[in-house]
Amino acid sequence: MVKDNKLMFEENPPLEDITSFQRLIGRLLYLTNTRLDISFAVQFLSQFLKAPIAHHEVVALRILRYTKGSLGQGLFFPSDSTLQLKGFSDSDWGHLSTN
Repeated sequence: MVKDNKLMFEENPPLEDITSFQRLIGRLLYLTNTRLDISFAVQFLSQFLKAPIAHHEVVALRILRYTKGSLGQGLFFPSDSTLQLKGFSDSDWGHLSTN
């Protein structure tokens, strides 16, 4: 994502056909399982599913072009591997005080 790219809900009219945008974002969200490098951009862009504008579609297509240009960057898990991927995440931030 471009650092200074301002993606917001704007007064511009929404796309006429939002289903193609929604379909593209859905496919990109699926890709984030193995392409962690696009996770932030896709998650951020998914906030605009209800009323996307043309600029949102341009950014989504830019992410798609990036993934096509960097095919070897994702994670690959062969089915015949004995590797077992295990992970743990403690996302409970409720214990932190804001005082």
